[in-house]
Amino acid sequence: MHATLGNLNNHIGVPLTLLNAPAQPEFVVVEMGANHQKEIDLLARIAEPTHGYITNIGLAHLEGFGGPEGVYRGKKELFDHLAAQKGTAFVQQGDDKVVRASEEVHSRVQVPTPEWTWSSRPGGGGIASLESTSIPMNLEGSYNLPNVVAALAIGVHFGVSEEEACQALSNYVPSNHRSQSVKTTQNWVILDAYNANPSSMTHALNDFASRGHDKPLVILGDMAELGDASEAAHREMVDMCRAQGLELWSVGQWFGRIHDAGGHKDWMHFSGLDALVAHLQSNPSEGRQILVKGSRSAALERLLPYL
Repeated sequence: MHATLGNLNNHIGVPLTLLNAPAQPEFVVVEMGANHQKEIDLLARIAEPTHGYITNIGLAHLEGFGGPEGVYRGKKELFDHLAAQKGTAFVQQGDDKVVRASEEVHSRVQVPTPEWTWSSRPGGGGIASLESTSIPMNLEGSYNLPNVVAALAIGVHFGVSEEEACQALSNYVPSNHRSQSVKTTQNWVILDAYNANPSSMTHALNDFASRGHDKPLVILGDMAELGDASEAAHREMVDMCRAQGLELWSVGQWFGRIHDAGGHKDWMHFSGLDALVAHLQSNPSEGRQILVKGSRSAALERLLPYL
């Protein structure tokens, strides 16, 4: 099997992924990313997939896509390709937009996430469960349950035994700053700093708040590429932290505008990462549970050595 490395998922990365594949691979798994309409259409014409899966249709890259409906149309381009080529779509039953986008695909395999449950483990990670099946996971966050169920369903579809698929999922250790549970010498950090949008940040905050931590701290960086929705989206995250009693520290232009305009004193805002690092060096945090979440441009993973 050959698969996408890192984030090589655009009009340059997808051809590189294909060119680096061995001569006769049994499977090639290609990640397709997009920040505007017609991009996935182009990538599908390049890669010519026979099977496809849309992880979700949320509120990412609103500026380039032209709003939520543009995101829907752009993500749907993968299923449009499969419909035209008589391919197979793996359909996430927990996402109404994904279900609607798949309606024209004749061959569909259901991903039955609503039938599963997720329970968090006190030491980090969680357990995905369905009847007698339980999968201990190193992933953080109930919002990852659809990904776990999809991986299982796709593996079983291609002939992997359920036992082997469950074991592989249980052995998976997240990296690349995605849903990582990191125990430092001072704190427990949930590092989810690879990327962020209003949908993913909402899920992360809700899950973090539900854990009932005794000394929770949220460090948020700006969400990029939201266009006209930027101010409202960042204000919503601030309001969510307040409503759930989460201490908030923020970094970035949009959080800064909201903080300064309102004269807010109930959360700490820093002009940049250097300022936040300096604060952590002079005021070390200890014994805390810390969620770190922001867009790739925020590079919040740089904070980890100081947490």
